[in-house]
Amino acid sequence: MKIVFDARPITKHSSGIGTYSRELLLALVDLIDPVEQLYLYSGRRIQEVKRREDCQAVFSEIPDRAMFHLPYFLRLPRALRSVGADVYHCPEFFAPSFGLPCKMIVTIYDLIPLAIPHLLPRSKKSRLIKLYKWYISRVTKKAECVITISQWSKRDILRLIGIEEGKVRVVHAAPIPLATPIRPKVLEGDGPFVLTIGRSDPYKGFALLVEAFIRAKKEVSFPHRLVITGPFDSRYTDHIQAANDAGARSDVIFTGYVSNSELSWLLQHADLYVHPSLYEGFGLPPLDALACGTPVLSSNRTCLPEILGQHAHFVDPEDPEEFRSAFQMLLTDEKRRTSFVQSGKDHAASYSWRRAAEQTLDIYREVGRGG
Repeated sequence: MKIVFDARPITKHSSGIGTYSRELLLALVDLIDPVEQLYLYSGRRIQEVKRREDCQAVFSEIPDRAMFHLPYFLRLPRALRSVGADVYHCPEFFAPSFGLPCKMIVTIYDLIPLAIPHLLPRSKKSRLIKLYKWYISRVTKKAECVITISQWSKRDILRLIGIEEGKVRVVHAAPIPLATPIRPKVLEGDGPFVLTIGRSDPYKGFALLVEAFIRAKKEVSFPHRLVITGPFDSRYTDHIQAANDAGARSDVIFTGYVSNSELSWLLQHADLYVHPSLYEGFGLPPLDALACGTPVLSSNRTCLPEILGQHAHFVDPEDPEEFRSAFQMLLTDEKRRTSFVQSGKDHAASYSWRRAAEQTLDIYREVGRGG
């Protein structure tokens, strides 16, 4: 069987989808049977891979935003024909719905634009919501199987798209392997800090987080600063404005995008990781934090209790008083804060990229042999 994985989301500055795709592929290449062939499509070419080093070589040539570059999209059916593909896996919703010479599997991580469009006011998907829903409905119906990453996302797909339940499979992500830690240059001073990671879309809850943190710090003395790590987005700056309005820019650090090595350092050295998101399909950063032995304060919304279990302290992210109280308790009571550490590390270890690859490979084989 010839399997083609669309590697275009795996760019140098890729976000969660690219991270999931990369780690899944690296695990897949270790498990592929000798009678099977695994190919990667980079947009520019299609290449058979047999070792992790082969994958890394393909990753290095993928252009930014290759997933949404029309010429790369249009070349795909011909590339699939050139290798006689049996199964094509697109780890993104933007998959071709016509002209494919083989069976297709697609990964849908969440349906945030359909579930909470009011929290994506400037997103292209939200502005083109009818087109987005039409396209994703067409792709999921065309696919032989839809992979998603949590039971919550599966329920959303069934509810909002309406495809048959047996077509949707859940394959969990797992903590990202740590890189060699390097202290970020942007982080000045040696004081303790609270960390959060993500894009600045409104549904991530960063403005609410900044306001709650500043209020807690004013009412109870603790030395921590809040470090917010992720790419800047000029469309969404409410969290920066909240820090400015409170005159607390020295207490809130915005690092922008950081390398994997810098992210590893931050996760390992934070006293607390906080995840204030109003909506997630999986929530990989707090699971990464648990794997590092860092206590987690999490939103109680959507899939987060499912993924984190009883190994985090949960709050309603839209309740400022509840959030403030949690900060005061966790940042002034070290015993309470660290009570989650060992159970959190054990829980994170129960997620495995090898298991995710085994489940995905089973799906490839099932689809490839026709049921």
